[in-house]
Amino acid sequence: MSPHCLVLGGTQDARSLCLALAEFPAVQITLSLAGALGETARESFFSRMPPSMTKRISLRVGGFGGADGLARYISEQNVSFLVDATHPYAACMSAHAVEAARKTGIEIVRLERPPWRRHENEIWIEADDLFDAAQKIPFGATCLLAVGRQSLLPFHPITHCRFVVRSIAPSDLEGFRAPVETIQSLPGASVAAEESLMRDLGITCLVSKNSGGERAFHKVAAAHNLGLDIVMVARPSLPQCRQYCDVKSVMEELISHFGAD
Repeated sequence: MSPHCLVLGGTQDARSLCLALAEFPAVQITLSLAGALGETARESFFSRMPPSMTKRISLRVGGFGGADGLARYISEQNVSFLVDATHPYAACMSAHAVEAARKTGIEIVRLERPPWRRHENEIWIEADDLFDAAQKIPFGATCLLAVGRQSLLPFHPITHCRFVVRSIAPSDLEGFRAPVETIQSLPGASVAAEESLMRDLGITCLVSKNSGGERAFHKVAAAHNLGLDIVMVARPSLPQCRQYCDVKSVMEELISHFGAD
């Protein structure tokens, strides 16, 4: 029976890992995406993959039903290795992954990009979590919320600013007490593009999760260049497992485990 690797995805790193794994025909690959990503995001996830590679990767969309549901899936599908390549803030899914791996006895590693480090000349308003971030938005700000459409609830009660919500999939703005509008797009392809967007929208404050990654940092660099307030939300604590910060290191682990040639 072919070894079966389940990749819990939703990040660029997950896509890159699946592409690398697809070079090994003896390995069965399943990529799991959360249903919350929406049709647009799912299409985007595979749009830049060569067709020959996408045929090697089975796509599964939707939740598992907690750690027990994931453990059942692992057993039923004969998964032999689990890679958690979800977003660094997907704390619930990461906890379920570690617990499911423990229940089934399979190996698990986490692929998590390093967090951004504030440079000496940069000023961030540090926030412990999203609720803390909502309280630290300056009075009268026009705030670009770049935290994901499922992380908006903590900002609903805030009334002392105006919000612009940016997300890949459509956002539900019901519940906001402050003026709010939405833009549906990927992060800007360059710092200059993010600067242009922020100037056009009159943004004075950016709220961001510390997601890591080069492209996602463009908005932070743009906000710094424009002298805007930057509220940075700290990463949540995740359960311990072996962790790598790049695809190459995970591939070395998988090749060693599977004995792939």
